[in-house]
Amino acid sequence: MENTTHRVLQTKAVVGGDIFEGDRIETETSGHVHIRFADGGLVSVRPRSVLEVKSYQYDASVPSNSIIKFDLVEGVVRSISGTGAKAARDKFRLNTPIAAIGVRGTDFIVKASLLKMQAVVNEGAIVVAPFSFSCSSESLGPCSSNAVELDDVSQFLVELSSLSDKPRLVPLSERLDPELIKEPTDNTKGTNAEKTSATGSNSDEQTSEESSSSEDLNQGKETVGYVAPVDETKRSVDRLDAIIKEDPSLGISNYVPEEHVGLEVLAKRQLVWGRWGNAIKDTDRIVAAREDLLDGRSVAVGNQEYVLYRADQDLSVVDMGLKNVEFGLVDAQATLTSSHSVELMEVKEGRLSINFAKGTFETGLKLDHYLTSEMEVEFAGTIDEKGYFNSRDESSSLLGATTLDGKEASYLFQQATDFGRVDGITYWNDK
Repeated sequence: MENTTHRVLQTKAVVGGDIFEGDRIETETSGHVHIRFADGGLVSVRPRSVLEVKSYQYDASVPSNSIIKFDLVEGVVRSISGTGAKAARDKFRLNTPIAAIGVRGTDFIVKASLLKMQAVVNEGAIVVAPFSFSCSSESLGPCSSNAVELDDVSQFLVELSSLSDKPRLVPLSERLDPELIKEPTDNTKGTNAEKTSATGSNSDEQTSEESSSSEDLNQGKETVGYVAPVDETKRSVDRLDAIIKEDPSLGISNYVPEEHVGLEVLAKRQLVWGRWGNAIKDTDRIVAAREDLLDGRSVAVGNQEYVLYRADQDLSVVDMGLKNVEFGLVDAQATLTSSHSVELMEVKEGRLSINFAKGTFETGLKLDHYLTSEMEVEFAGTIDEKGYFNSRDESSSLLGATTLDGKEASYLFQQATDFGRVDGITYWNDK
């Protein structure tokens, strides 16, 4: 019998690499792929996600003739419309396993699995409808049957369960049923991300007669986009609350480092975060291995995960001359732990004021995540003569320490939310 299977070639995605119509983008647990398309559109494929570029026919001379279609097989993507999608809204479609999404010229984030789809809008509006006799996955544009529209003004997300026949709007503060928010199975391959350039759907189905060259497979195809560097897209793709406009003053500093802060930087600090074991996790950004922290430092505070090491000093108590000290946030990291995943949150800004004379402190952080939207955590409590401070109630806790000269401060915190538990660690300098 003749073998009719197709060969699927998998290649690592590289910065500047071409994207073709028909490509399939897969990411691993820590992988991100940012794509800039020919019409200026931007798509961010987040960890543990699979996105297929089903159609990308951009007509630069008559943008309203463009045809753009994506399939989000699983995971999370953010899409910012380009000229083609804005001009040809009736011919733009993003399909998920259970719903079709049309746009009104927009920036939106969607998370999808076989059981549930959720989406939030940063700018513009989207139309979400379940697949049905009148809403085929093969068609283009928004569907009208059982559809729900969500705009950027509403403090809601739109979700559709595989058990429902119509999407619903959910307040961002409402607790969602964790049984219906299943994390997609991580079946990606490779260390960061891979691009599948072929028409087959199974990478194990191959024929020896076909060429193993991606150039051969893509011969005659027109490039529709390229893998964009992070520094080119982070201002307009990675932020989850809104697009930052051309005016840089609209941007808020992001204190979550893109990569792990190096030991050479951490070693210069009097306060350094470590873990009780030597293993540093993928979500760690300002943490050093325990073996690198022991010389000249002692344990100050900690919990079951993190431990704060403080440099040994000549002082035995906090400098008695210290009064009220304002601190500036230097570094922080935070995660949202739900029933199905642990994901990094964005730490936008923070404040910390310690009154050593009165033995009190107060602090606050602004955090952001596509599920929680922007949120603020606030703590207030007492600090003792050793520089240890804490705060605790039924839904939150904070534990920290300053250096005895009052020049540095660090704390860890936990905060319960409707979407899971927020954990974080911080590092501050006196202003």
